[in-house]
Order: sequence, then structure tokens, then C-alpha cells
Amino acid sequence: MDQYRLGGISSRFVGRRFRHASQLRCRILQLWNPGHRTSSSAQNFRQTARLEDVLSIYPNGFTPYEAIRENDVELTAGIKGKDLLGWNWDLSGTAARDTVNVYTLHSVNPTYGNLSPTNFYDGADIFSSFTDNLDLHRKVNIAALP
Repeated sequence: MDQYRLGGISSRFVGRRFRHASQLRCRILQLWNPGHRTSSSAQNFRQTARLEDVLSIYPNGFTPYEAIRENDVELTAGIKGKDLLGWNWDLSGTAARDTVNVYTLHSVNPTYGNLSPTNFYDGADIFSSFTDNLDLHRKVNIAALP
């Protein structure tokens, strides 16, 4: 088994010969690459004259922030071989999941008055995908072409 590293991505290649002279080469690409990101963005300033303000919490007004916390993970694996009824083949699959948690920070809910929290969890966007790929190829001789 050989192991290669490229840009922090680890790949393992395993080869084995079978009796019927076809070659199977397994490729396990460990792209289990957790990505974590946080970000925030200021929203419009809220003045004290606005009805949404709770003056005891923010007497001079406030600027709420929309913030996210994102986790992104994926895994890709595949195998390839030669001479499957005259065809070379490559089979792979990818599973991925991205979760984005959304927050409102430094804000207020006037319904609660002085007891209003100032940070809120707004929910999450979750995306999952599964992708499969099969490539088949072989040489074709076309006599009519130069």
C-alpha cells in the first residue's frame, strides 16, 4: 500500500492482481476534511426612538449582528480496475454534509421587556448530498477516420 499527501488530503492506493489477468486498483481518498467557519455581519443600527427598543437594555440604541457557525464535512472513496469485459472502469462515491447554525446577536425582543434575551438562536440550514460516479472507457478503432 502506498500513501500520498497532497494539500492536506491523504490518499491510499491498494493494488491486487487477480488470476484472470485483470487488475483491480482500490483508491480510498480520505477527504474527511472537516471545515469549520464562523462569521458575523452587522445589521442596521436601531435608534432609541424606535418601538422595538427596550431602553433599559440599550438606552443609546444598538446594532444587531447576524452570525453563523458552519461545519462542512465530506468523504470520497472509490475503486478502479481494468479489463472488465474489455472495459476499464472507475467507481467512486462522495458523501457530504454542511450544517449552518444561524444566530442574532446583540439584539432585543420587546415582547419580553426588561427580561428580553439579547442573543437568539434562529435555526439551522442543513444540506446533505450523496454522489456516485461510474466511468467506463475502452479504445475504439474507427477505420474511416484518418
